[in-house]
Amino acid sequence: MFLMSIIRTTNGLMTGPSAPRATRSNAFSLVEMIGVLAILAILAAALMPVVIRQVDRAAWTQETINLAAISNALVLQAVRCNNIPSQATWAQAAANWLTLPLSNITTTPRGYSRAYLIDPALQIGGGGLPYTQTAAGTTCPANARVMVISTIARALPVASGTTNTFSDIWNTPDGVNPASWAAWPGNGADVLIQRINLQPLFHRLILFDRDTTTNAALSFAIDGVTTNAPSLHWDSYYLDGSLLGLYTNSAPPSLLLTEVINRDLGLVFDNNVWGDQIGPGSPSAASLTLDQLAYAFITSPYPPVTKKGDNTIGVADALLAYMNAYSSWANMSPCFSYSGNGNNGKVVEYQLMNTVVSCFGGSAFGTCNLVP
Repeated sequence: MFLMSIIRTTNGLMTGPSAPRATRSNAFSLVEMIGVLAILAILAAALMPVVIRQVDRAAWTQETINLAAISNALVLQAVRCNNIPSQATWAQAAANWLTLPLSNITTTPRGYSRAYLIDPALQIGGGGLPYTQTAAGTTCPANARVMVISTIARALPVASGTTNTFSDIWNTPDGVNPASWAAWPGNGADVLIQRINLQPLFHRLILFDRDTTTNAALSFAIDGVTTNAPSLHWDSYYLDGSLLGLYTNSAPPSLLLTEVINRDLGLVFDNNVWGDQIGPGSPSAASLTLDQLAYAFITSPYPPVTKKGDNTIGVADALLAYMNAYSSWANMSPCFSYSGNGNNGKVVEYQLMNTVVSCFGGSAFGTCNLVP
């Protein structure tokens, strides 16, 4: 019996009623490990597109901010330096204003090149870009459009400069591939387009010299550069923020005032004074009576292109209708009543307008006195 017991306990094995029950190991089996890894792989496969989209969305948002900053820098270059760069200098100009390395302008954080596109039909100063403003200004800019475009996922199919596909890209809605990029394998949702319309940066300046006391040329200055107009009339376009200097038409000219060009301006030099309204003219015209001035206005030439009311007669009719309505209201108001008690015939304004109508009609046209 003793020998039998020894045999049963060999190698640590015990049998019989007194043997302890076997316990299960706490470690993972190979099958269980494979199952866990399979579940993790499935979850990763399901979540990966979501994570990628979130990362791309963050990159898209950041690139939108970057392009807006570059656009603002290019506008600053135009209005502060009176220069609109071409594809050769646009990146350096933007880098200077943003105080960034040149590579931060030409390349996105993901390493894709940006492109500065110019409308091939652009005309500023008689040509394309670059444009540097002079005292002569420019005729009305045409097709003054540029774009900065970039991508977050694939290299662009265009490079900086003028391109015949400009209008196609400009008119393409966000998130869609331009029609001219049919062979490009990229996704339109990854393309960002920053459109820059340069037209609003230009303002029209019209100058008239109505002073007949001297025969000197019309003189003015743009950003300190003085020029003499070839005639008594000047019409040109200048960049926003340009400094206008206005001189007398004497010899030598004398500076009278300066003004920043931040809107369309029309100025008249009359009686040795610059103003934004046409005054009574030369001293010889100062003796004209009101009715003579009104008659001169009515008989003045119509504008080259006339529309309904866009002529002197139309202006007079509109003013007369307004004054008729005003006088009727004033006559009925106790504050303005001219002892007429509702009788329009006794209102001074109404009598004056009746006289005006008589003066500008029939044989009395331009010959009667407007004062009732």
